[in-house]
This record gives sequence, C-alpha cells and structure tokens, in this order.
Amino acid sequence: MLDSNLPIFISVAESGSFSQAGLHLGKSPQAVFKQITTFEERLGVKLFDRSPAGMRLTPAGKSIYKDAKYLLSFSKESIKRAKKIEKNEGNLVRIALSPLTPTKFLGQVWPIASKQYPELRIQLVPFENEKVVVWNMLTHLGNEGQVDIVVATYDEDFLAKRNCSALKLRDLQLSICMSSNHRLAQKEKISIDEVVQATSYGGGYKLLLRSDDWMRGYDKVKEIFIHDERIEKEYYDFLTMDVLNRCGSSNYFLLATESWVFSHPLIKAVPLDINETLPFGVIHSKKPSEQVKKFLRIVDFVNLEYKNFLLW
Repeated sequence: MLDSNLPIFISVAESGSFSQAGLHLGKSPQAVFKQITTFEERLGVKLFDRSPAGMRLTPAGKSIYKDAKYLLSFSKESIKRAKKIEKNEGNLVRIALSPLTPTKFLGQVWPIASKQYPELRIQLVPFENEKVVVWNMLTHLGNEGQVDIVVATYDEDFLAKRNCSALKLRDLQLSICMSSNHRLAQKEKISIDEVVQATSYGGGYKLLLRSDDWMRGYDKVKEIFIHDERIEKEYYDFLTMDVLNRCGSSNYFLLATESWVFSHPLIKAVPLDINETLPFGVIHSKKPSEQVKKFLRIVDFVNLEYKNFLLW
C-alpha cells in the first residue's frame, strides 16, 4: 500500500545522515545509501545534496518530504481503522434464523447484553429449514463463516452426534398440535386415548410423525403411537412449513413441541398427559468464542432472573 522507501527517505531527511538514519531504522549506512539511490533513480528526481556537512534536501526533495509525511501518517491511520474493523468483526455473534426459529427472547436479552458488553454485535443469519442445511450448520457451529448459535430442541445424544453443547432454557412438554379450530384445541392437556380416538381409522384425522429416530423423549412417545394399530399415521422426513400447513389446514395431528409450531397462527399445541419432555435452548460449539460466551452469560442471567422471559 505504501512505498517501502518512504520511511527511509523521511528518516534521512530528518536526521541529515545515512548513519543516523541507519541507527534509527536498524540498517547499515550502506543499505540506507543504496535504498535512497534506488529511490532517486526510480523517481528520476534528485532528493538530496550530499556534502561533508551531511545530507540536505533539494527543492524537489522538500516537496516530496512534505507529501511523504502526509502519506505515512495517512497509511498508519488507515491500518489503525482496518484493525479496528477486524476487532469489531471479532465481537460478532451470528445467530441462525429461519421461519421456525423463536427469536422473541432476543428482544429481552439484547438491551442487557449491549449495556453490559457495548462492543458486542449480533447478526441474524437466515437459513432454509431443510435437513441437509440444518445438519451441516450444526456440525460447523462457530467455524469461520458459519453461525455461532442455533436455538432449538435437543438431547444429549443429539449434541454428541454433532459435537455441540447447549445452554438449556426450558424443558418442553411433548404435545399434540392441531388446527386451532379443532374441539380438542381448547383442552389444557390431551390424553393418549383421545389421540387414538381422533386418529383411528374412520376418526377423520391422521397423526404425523417423524420418519427417523431423532431424540429419546420424542422417539419414546412415537413408539407408543407406532405400535397402536388403530391409529392412522403418516410420516415426514423433516419439519418444514409444508408439514405445519398440513397440520393447520387439513385433518392432521402432529406430535411436536410448542417450539416447533409457535410461528404458525392456525396451529395450537396441546400438551400430552404424559411425563415426557425435550430440552430446549441455545446450541453452540463446545469451544465457543469469547463473544459467544458473553452472549450466553447474558441469556442465562435473563432466563434465571426474569420471570416474564418469553421465548415466543
């Protein structure tokens, strides 16, 4: 960015000798002489009058000296600004965001986080809620160019497979999700028998279940429904808005948690009358950066201290 000979030229101009400039720069007088001579030849301008009394700037040299001082100062300021920008990038926390991601809690966390850590910055990174995209994102949490945080349900096996850790915010009750117009949507809890009755052949509704083994709590309840031959079932590969639309506007029930369906206005989650939950929280790398640690400390504080802490 800056001619490497300019600092040498300035040092000779200010000290008046190759020897003094060499001492200042950590170079031999011969090396300084050679670089000044090369600089003059390249510019096609004589910069110094040489005499036994020392080095004296020519009129052309004086003009270049004035501009060189400005250029050197400007270059230093430019580098300083660049380092400041790089430092600010180092204070960035990148949070994954999809239409199915709860983000309301950020509105409560951010005012406290920005006050406690003014240098902290948040960036919401949109992503498609597709299986390959999500799995890849979780596998590379915290890596350069990737997101730092995903807010979701999990369990210990889930974290171990993807080499992640998590800050738990809630234990979420497994629920049966349905159209908000369904008569059972007004209940505080729903029993297994009521689900069986509504989704039995001829009952008018089908039960949507994940096709793969996923999390222990979910899989345990899913097994109950799978082995009940009275229930009419359909399977889906990965939770998407299309799956939620089927649940909200068609004759389908969905085994899920409230965190999966909060974003759909036509769906109501009714907790199952069984003692089975899934942890829900902030998933992050096992070795989070300092800025992510700061953010997690604030989330943990708000979650513990604020009774009205809302996730969605």
